[in-house]
Amino acid sequence: MAGGAYSGSEYDVEQQMYQAMASKMQSDGVDVTAEEIAQTINEQSSPNPPEPSEKDEEIMAQMAAYQAEHYQPSEAYVVRGALLHCQYGSHCRRMNLPRCHGVYTMKKPIVFKRDCKGGTEGADINITTFGVCSCPGNPTGGSVCLEKEAPRNPDGSFTGEAASGTVTGTPCIPDIIDVWDGTHAETHIGKENEEALTTRSFLVCSYGGLIEIIRSGQEDDD
Repeated sequence: MAGGAYSGSEYDVEQQMYQAMASKMQSDGVDVTAEEIAQTINEQSSPNPPEPSEKDEEIMAQMAAYQAEHYQPSEAYVVRGALLHCQYGSHCRRMNLPRCHGVYTMKKPIVFKRDCKGGTEGADINITTFGVCSCPGNPTGGSVCLEKEAPRNPDGSFTGEAASGTVTGTPCIPDIIDVWDGTHAETHIGKENEEALTTRSFLVCSYGGLIEIIRSGQEDDD
């Protein structure tokens, strides 16, 4: 996304993405900031990129590893009940779609890019709590103790092991920035004619969390 013309909201989403990536790299022992990531990407994406420094090469390598970890090998439309995960959340959650848009796949209603209202109260919520938020930048305060979620496989399915113990911390109340990014530009649905979500779409929380789609919901019965 670097190097283009942005609206304010697009710029905010990109900066939050860099911050999420920087947090991940820092947890892996890489001394890097979101600003350094943005600068390196802009420079190395230019028509005549400069010779990368050792740190630039480390950033690009870590970026490639991050993208490989989060890359969805196949793109599928997202439907009501898709499984979501936030990098700072303790629990995965299903996506709600209070009102369908009249377009279905596998007899399930497809979700579009403006289905992104976060919160814990109200009938129109799409993105509910991810349990306990571990983001150090979350200023909301409070504390909640929840039973840990049972272990999951990378595809979101349960491993079969039982949940063990509890997790305590700041309760997650998603504060979503803008709308879903990475939507299907050629598929528009509903009377609103909005772009459909796919498993490569993502959201960003204002506290720094990257919210991704683990399972499209098409393969699930619940």
